[in-house]
Amino acid sequence: MVEVVAGYEKTGDLLLTSSAGYYLGVALAGQDKPDRAARVWEQIIARGWDSPAAFNQLVGGVGTIDGRADLEPMRPSRSARRNPRSRNPRGADPMIWRPNKAQREERRALLDVKVGLVDRAFDRYPIGSFADVGACWGAHGGYTFHALERYRVTDAVMLDGDLTAPTKERAMNWPQLRLEEGDLGDRRLLDSVGKVDALIIFDILVHQVDPDWDVFLRRYAEHANFLIIYHQCFVDEASTVRFIDRGLDYYLAHTPYVGQEAEIADWFSRHEQPSRKFDRKVARDSYHYWQWGITQADLIRVIWEAGFQVDFLENFGPWWDLPCIENHGFLCSRRSRNQSAE
Repeated sequence: MVEVVAGYEKTGDLLLTSSAGYYLGVALAGQDKPDRAARVWEQIIARGWDSPAAFNQLVGGVGTIDGRADLEPMRPSRSARRNPRSRNPRGADPMIWRPNKAQREERRALLDVKVGLVDRAFDRYPIGSFADVGACWGAHGGYTFHALERYRVTDAVMLDGDLTAPTKERAMNWPQLRLEEGDLGDRRLLDSVGKVDALIIFDILVHQVDPDWDVFLRRYAEHANFLIIYHQCFVDEASTVRFIDRGLDYYLAHTPYVGQEAEIADWFSRHEQPSRKFDRKVARDSYHYWQWGITQADLIRVIWEAGFQVDFLENFGPWWDLPCIENHGFLCSRRSRNQSAE
């Protein structure tokens, strides 16, 4: 059950915010319409709607968001403005349709499509152990904890470059869960996985350089029999591209960094300097930024070359308002020896 409190939607102990949903929640809650607010929240999160057109469709009589008319009903209440989570750290107009970096880091949404992908995998495959690779960003390990709470799991590993405090605290309740922190591409971290039934790989392939995303995926795939992948497929080119190789303008036009142009330009200027996170890498290879536009065809090819077949594939629509990026879900199983020989 979704509970809207002061413009926030709460699921379990995770707070969710959305550039559209937050302000809609504030407006509806402020008008004593919590049931409608909850229904709208559920639709926004489940369908990934975060555009003016979709938002207006849901808002109905509350107001329209077109940048000109009827904005006042959508402003946060006085109590919500006092909540530091409701502030736009850049002081920009709050009616934003692609969230900026601070808003994305603040967002704690477990997307229904990803939860559904995990559930479908556990229903389809014999999974008693798994590793969640890159588990913390935007979710605090929420997909791992969902699996632990719902299914019989004897061994789980959570890997991330930055294990968050809420993740560590919640992990203390699960003795079968191991936490490993470090560069996901580092062999030490990879070896810590051991052998597991499945890998959860959500939203991280576009960030992987040194090793590149394809080598990264093949190496991790050696440790499991099933892959659960949620990935941003690039649909503007026939083959995979390294965004930064096309220059700053191309990068900004094809990646979700609206409002962060100055930060991205600064990163471009530091490309050959040592990385601020891992000394073994230069800044241009930082996993903090999108690196690749990976096509569906190339991803499926690498999955096959790693010894797996795709058993389930679904297109969940565009990434925010970027038509060149589509969110795709994959469930994959290791092929038999006979299949691999074909």
